[in-house]
Amino acid sequence: MTDADFLLHLLRIAADDDDLDPAALGFAVITGGYTQTAGQGRMAGQIVTLPEPEFWPFEKGEIIVLAGGVYGREPFGKGRKPAKWDVRCEWFGHDWEAAGRRSDEVRNA
Repeated sequence: MTDADFLLHLLRIAADDDDLDPAALGFAVITGGYTQTAGQGRMAGQIVTLPEPEFWPFEKGEIIVLAGGVYGREPFGKGRKPAKWDVRCEWFGHDWEAAGRRSDEVRNA
C-alpha cells in the first residue's frame, strides 16, 4: 500500500464514508451569523431580534472542512452543514492560506 493509498484509506475511515472523494474536500469560513431567532419563555411564538449576530452551532470566522462545496456537509466530527443553519460561509477549496487570512479578517471585524 502506497502512502497515498494509506492516507485515502485513513480519510475514508475518519469520515465513515467508503466513497469519500478527497478532491471534493475543501475549506470554508463562517462569515455571517443570524440576527433573529425564535423567542423562548415569555417570548415564545415571537421572532426576537438579537443585539449581535449569533453563529451557533459554528463560531465566527471558524474554518471548516466541507465535502462537496459550500452546500456540503462536514465529513468528519460533528457533520454540520452550514446551509442547514442561518449562517453564511465562503468557500476556499484547497486554499488553506486564503481561508486562514479570511478567518482572521472575520474574527477581527
